[in-house]
Amino acid sequence: MKTTQVDICIYGGTAAGLLAALAAARAGCSVLVIEPSRWLGGMIGAGIRITTDCEYPNHVGGLTRELLLEERRFNVRDHWRGQLDLRRLWQRKLEACGVMVCYEHRIQSLDKEGRSLTRLVLEYAPPDAEGVPAAAATESSAQAITATVFIDASYEGDLLAAGGIPYTVGRESRATYNESLAGVRNVQTFPGIDAWVEPGNPASGLLPYITPEPVGHEGDASPYLIPFNFRFAGDALRAQEGAFAPPPREALLAPGHRELVNRIQAAGHLTSFGLSSNYSRHSLVNGSLPGLQVSYPDGSWPERARIWRTLIEHDRLYAQVLGRRLIVEPEQYPDTNGWPHQLYVRMARRMRGVYTMTQRDVAGQCPIPDPVGLAYYNVDIYPCRLLRTAEGELATEGETWELVSPGPYPVSYRALTPQTDNCANLLVPVCISASHVACASIRMEPTFMILGESAGMAAAMAVRNRVPVQQIDTAQLRTALLDAGQILEWDGQGYGPYWFNERFTAWWEKHPEEYQGQPCR
Repeated sequence: MKTTQVDICIYGGTAAGLLAALAAARAGCSVLVIEPSRWLGGMIGAGIRITTDCEYPNHVGGLTRELLLEERRFNVRDHWRGQLDLRRLWQRKLEACGVMVCYEHRIQSLDKEGRSLTRLVLEYAPPDAEGVPAAAATESSAQAITATVFIDASYEGDLLAAGGIPYTVGRESRATYNESLAGVRNVQTFPGIDAWVEPGNPASGLLPYITPEPVGHEGDASPYLIPFNFRFAGDALRAQEGAFAPPPREALLAPGHRELVNRIQAAGHLTSFGLSSNYSRHSLVNGSLPGLQVSYPDGSWPERARIWRTLIEHDRLYAQVLGRRLIVEPEQYPDTNGWPHQLYVRMARRMRGVYTMTQRDVAGQCPIPDPVGLAYYNVDIYPCRLLRTAEGELATEGETWELVSPGPYPVSYRALTPQTDNCANLLVPVCISASHVACASIRMEPTFMILGESAGMAAAMAVRNRVPVQQIDTAQLRTALLDAGQILEWDGQGYGPYWFNERFTAWWEKHPEEYQGQPCR
């Protein structure tokens, strides 16, 4: 088995992972990126551009701003275009810095001595023709990697989990961190749809994807986290543009899948795809199947592959039921039959680190002495599950779209570090230590990129000074980040017309004492 030794090993070629790699390489470290797929950039290059959730980049600095400016030179109108250009841009940047990339390999095992991760063993598992992860590896023990510092930049948090680092999945209760937006909330009902396999017969069981659990009480904890979907160009409203997707392979879907979609349409509740397949918050199903994602974060590769494939075939069936032909983009995704190669895994595991970002941090109510970048977005949660209410109506639950911060807020370096007694040489810029509510604001790709760059610079400091990641000099890190152009403090200026400070003022007036006396975590 081939063994590669580097200063810094980064698991996950997401945009965060690639900026971590560039920052560490520019600091003089040897760097290897491990990417389980064949493509770089994660969602940046698979349906999202840097500008998608970064319309006002006043508070974006460092490498993220550098790449943002380069992306804008693509001169494409629609945000789903330019995806192939982005992947080529990633490739050029990494090659210029001498960053090594290992494709189509994923974690098989991870060795740990005391508090240090030591050796990562990889299996070879190339994805299929449409980017779906392999259910089983083609070759086990294909490579081994040793490194001084590891960075988990994956969407799933597989490295931190393999290293035995504590984490959480799902939504905390409202009481856990005193978060008004936490837990079970916002039940939306859709009358006129029979949820039973045989209409009117509860003994026949529920149609697929409808969770059998009761709604629960407002603010209860829930395992159902924010759902996933693909971000592609849309449906045949843009008639004759692009190519058409093939019909669904219904044998790969659960029995009753088409029946569920047909009943929703017959009741008048079905809506069309929005552009880029970012489904409507006020529909039962659209580009996603709320609830399907619950087993993904901790799921085996066969389970993850099943969920991934189900969403592909669901989109095809959904368009068919609508009487539309689904547009794909072969010029953007030439090696996956026009289908985006990355499932939009909005959130999965979340590390339990030294500091936990919560709604209070998003609202700017906590002092952050060790900022590594600014985050900036609404708390953005799509409906988390389909369910049947006590009254017998089909419903969704969990949808949230709330602006709780008057402006960009800092993210703590400690939220990127495991607790001291768990691990000394791991940084986590994507599956960071945050509540579900806070992560639902932080989770935007430009923010991940900012945190990735800062993690790369911090990892280089830990390598250079031979200290645990928790013990680097954060004052020196701050100086290095500022020298690199990172922006660590909000200047008090608004977001511009896309963000209305009046919305924040109205929200705050409803919650004047919500955070008073509550500890920062």
